[in-house]
Amino acid sequence: MEFKKTVIRTTFFALFCVAIVSCDSDSSQKQDTQTRTLNFFDLPKTEQDWYIKKDELDKYGEYFTVDSYAKNFNIDDNQSIEGSIDELKAQIRLLREKNRLLFEDNAQFMNKNWAIMTKLREQQNSFDNEKKLINAKNLEIMNDVEKQHYKNINDLTKKINEVQKENLLTIKAYDQKIVSLENQIDTYQKKLQQSALNFDDKIATSTKEERLKNSDLSQKNRYLLEQIESLKKSMAFSINDLTKQIEEKKIRENELEQSILQKEAKINDLLASHTNEILELQKKNLQDLKDLKNEIETQKKEYFDELNLKSSEYLKLANEYENYKEDKQKEFAIFQQNLAKTHKDAEEKKVNDIKNDFLRVIVEQNATISLLNARISSMETKFRSDLEAKDKEYAKSLQALKDKALFIEQNENRLKAEFDQNVSSFKQTLKQKDANISELNAQIQDLIKSQTDGKMIKNYEILNEDITKLKLENENLKRFAEENLQKSKELVLQKDKDMKMELDKLKEHYESIIKDLKIVDFNMTSTSSLNGKKSIYEIKCELEDNAMTKECQSKFNDLIKKYGAEATYEIISLIPEFKHIDSNQTALLSSIKLRSTTSIMSLASEPLKSKFGSKLKIVYAKEIKFEKSGYGFLIRVYK
Repeated sequence: MEFKKTVIRTTFFALFCVAIVSCDSDSSQKQDTQTRTLNFFDLPKTEQDWYIKKDELDKYGEYFTVDSYAKNFNIDDNQSIEGSIDELKAQIRLLREKNRLLFEDNAQFMNKNWAIMTKLREQQNSFDNEKKLINAKNLEIMNDVEKQHYKNINDLTKKINEVQKENLLTIKAYDQKIVSLENQIDTYQKKLQQSALNFDDKIATSTKEERLKNSDLSQKNRYLLEQIESLKKSMAFSINDLTKQIEEKKIRENELEQSILQKEAKINDLLASHTNEILELQKKNLQDLKDLKNEIETQKKEYFDELNLKSSEYLKLANEYENYKEDKQKEFAIFQQNLAKTHKDAEEKKVNDIKNDFLRVIVEQNATISLLNARISSMETKFRSDLEAKDKEYAKSLQALKDKALFIEQNENRLKAEFDQNVSSFKQTLKQKDANISELNAQIQDLIKSQTDGKMIKNYEILNEDITKLKLENENLKRFAEENLQKSKELVLQKDKDMKMELDKLKEHYESIIKDLKIVDFNMTSTSSLNGKKSIYEIKCELEDNAMTKECQSKFNDLIKKYGAEATYEIISLIPEFKHIDSNQTALLSSIKLRSTTSIMSLASEPLKSKFGSKLKIVYAKEIKFEKSGYGFLIRVYK
């Protein structure tokens, strides 16, 4: 009876634990489905103060504020602007350059904002996926735990039933043995009593017979007495043996009872141990669920903290951009007011032109920004048509070059004709001079004949002077003709050289355009080759005077030796991260040489192409990275 009560209590306790675990899992799933909302006031006080006390941005070198910008323009409303028109034009050029740099910073902010938004979306998607995986994992774990729990209960019930069956069988066997032993004891007692009665009867009859007999039988009587004594002793011995056997049977019965009690105790211990195992499993499952809940809560907290941090950074950047934009608009309005107040009536037209140029630059930059955005969104679909248009443009340019070459050839023929005409005119002049000289020589001969006459001698001297003058003029004309001939030849040669150089430059220009188009085409068709590949190595090189440094060349050689043509190489352009440059740094502005990303990519890909040829697997990245050091490129190796 006690055994049945123990089994029933254990079963009810196990069912109660299963109900508690299922309720706890339902509550944990409900808690997992809830979404925690955070705001700015949930942050610690130090973090709130860190975001709020960002008004003194001029203390930081990397931020641009109104105070730092106003230091470059010490303009007073009552102060007239000094300087000439050239100085104003120089300042306008400087402002345009600064505006270009501001546009680059604006583009950088847009890229950063877009990267942050993309990262937040990726994190949100990854968080949702992780949440789904965790929920599925928790559900799977709960199902496994529940199945294991029911399996343990079934196993325990089976073991309990088997133990009960074995116990009943052993009890029946022991009962049968006890009954058989009791029957044997009864039979032995009956046999002993019957033998004692028979022996007493024999003794009585024998004594009667002995008394009736003669005294001669006294010895026989003594003998019989001795036999009786011996029989009594043997009977006592047999009785002792029987009592010992009975005691041994009782001891065996006690041992059987003890073994039965021990087995019952073992059964109870087994039930208790399995109950403890069930409780330990339930505790372990509860602890695992708590750990999972804590881990999920910590991940949720970290994710929401990071999300709030990113959102606050994004809001901070957006506020900084809006403040910067408003400050620029205010400064531009102040600049307009100062220009309108300080300039004279005669300079209003120039100021309006400057203002229109400045507005045109801003409009062009905004148009450029929108055009770039539209171009980025529609480049893949319109690239083929653009390539065909570029081919047509190249054909038109080649036709224009041919027309220009024909025009230059015609101009060269015209110059040659003019030169030949000048040479023929010079020859005619020389012939005329030779004729004049011959006439003068004839006159000299005539004068020699009449040398006796004094007047003739004087005329001869005059004519001789005229002849010397004509000879000098003739020599000067010859020299002038030779110099003009040499200059004309040099001019024709120089024109030929200039024409060839111009044709070579145009050819190189259009070949570079075609090369850039091929590079872009290669970029657009090969960006998918990086899917499923892992970046294993990268190098960063800086350019000096549009060429690689020695350090960069050594890195390049090591890269080529290490990975060879089996790897895939990705080239990313690096351009300077121009911060806000003050007006006293005009030398730095004038020394900046802008380069195109295609020239950087071609410079980076030339050593790889020359080394590997057609085996090269190369990808040109769309992204552009900003560096403080200057122009360069980044090469990543994928396998």
